Amino acid sequence: GAVLLIEIMIFILERQVGFGIFGEVLESFGISFKANAVLWMMVLSVIIAAIFLLLGSYLAARNFRYEFYNDKLIAFENVMLVMVKSKEVPYENIVRILYNLGGFLNKAGSGTITLYFSGTDRSKIGLAFIDNAKQAAENIQGIITRFRYVKQAQFTESYKIGNILNKF
Repeated sequence: GAVLLIEIMIFILERQVGFGIFGEVLESFGISFKANAVLWMMVLSVIIAAIFLLLGSYLAARNFRYEFYNDKLIAFENVMLVMVKSKEVPYENIVRILYNLGGFLNKAGSGTITLYFSGTDRSKIGLAFIDNAKQAAENIQGIITRFRYVKQAQFTESYKIGNILNKF
């Protein structure tokens, strides 16, 4: 949308004022150019800049990977497209999950999920560029709830076994 707006402004400037006015000024310095060539160079430069911005956003989105296991989450982040940093977070340290569908880059149907921690060196981590963020947040919450149920069942079972063995 921004590229289209800039292109329209360039065409309006060309139609209302004309790039020939700049040619008259520059001819006094011995510089000559064609107004149509300048118009198309401006249009082309705006399109090329937009392509590079979109490519940069795509590469930034490809720098994140999240792996969910039975007992932990591992978040991978590529640094300068070469090195990989990872952050391992046990589910027992996740205390809150929020999702956000707002933001400029999130208008394309993706969102950001924020996981808040306790007992770690970081207080939160943002899972960026997540498609269907609401459903993904509910799925993550389900994984964590299931993990807590299993932990509770294991504790209860070990408590029962401990009590039985204490009677003998």
